[in-house]
Amino acid sequence: MMDKVVYHKFTQHPGLKAELLSTGDADLVEDSDRDSFWGIGKDKKGRNELGKALERLQDKLRREASL
Repeated sequence: MMDKVVYHKFTQHPGLKAELLSTGDADLVEDSDRDSFWGIGKDKKGRNELGKALERLQDKLRREASL
């Protein structure tokens, strides 16, 4: 579900899309000290599911641009 949410958010806002694509191959991290599911949490060992969703979106947008 989060993949769909971030896809729609970033494709509807060209500035956000450009910023996401400008990060290159950097690891994307939700640096939340309160959320170890969507972010990395206080101990920096969280799941970072939002960061992973953004990286998947970045890959998808790059593939779409190369068609």
